[in-house]
Amino acid sequence: MLTLSQYGVTLRRLETEDIEEVRLWRNEHFIQNKMLFTEEITPEMQANWFNSIDNKSNYYFIIIDDRGRRVGLINSKNVSIEKKVGEGGIFISDLDVWHTATPVIASMILINFSILLLKSFDRSIVRILKSNKPAIEYNKKLGYLKCSEDDKTIIMELTKESYLKVIQPYSDILRKLHPKKKELVYTGTASKNNIDEINNLLKKI
Repeated sequence: MLTLSQYGVTLRRLETEDIEEVRLWRNEHFIQNKMLFTEEITPEMQANWFNSIDNKSNYYFIIIDDRGRRVGLINSKNVSIEKKVGEGGIFISDLDVWHTATPVIASMILINFSILLLKSFDRSIVRILKSNKPAIEYNKKLGYLKCSEDDKTIIMELTKESYLKVIQPYSDILRKLHPKKKELVYTGTASKNNIDEINNLLKKI
């Protein structure tokens, strides 16, 4: 199991025992209506979905805040080593956490790991409903820039350069708030569900 932590927040890779809780989160109206797929998700659909993403091309993590509460899901999916890109996404299931630093920290952890630490990736994309203005603004603050759109969605892209250009003020504040947890920590064991570079890192721990 791959786990990433920094600034008091932990990302723990999604496992089978998590998927029913995630299904209930995902079916909440305030989450469902922000998604491209808006139908009610059944247990069978959820199990089929998990079986399709439980591999080295998809990385879904439960977000655990600094109080140990499970508060949402974040991902880098459809990973392409050839194109050095993954597609990001996040939702927060706990309304009380929406306006805290936890979502931003979770996003930073995944970006710090995948784009700054790993050499296999140099960019991330997100696909957002045009009507979801808060998500568009959220990703702009992380350094994502619009690269294309269609009738319903906008696609934004983050590069290492665009991320580093905006993230330093956030990092400075978080390092002061969490001086003992400022470094990115990764743990876990090698797995067929990880790309080779991640497995090589874990073998060195």
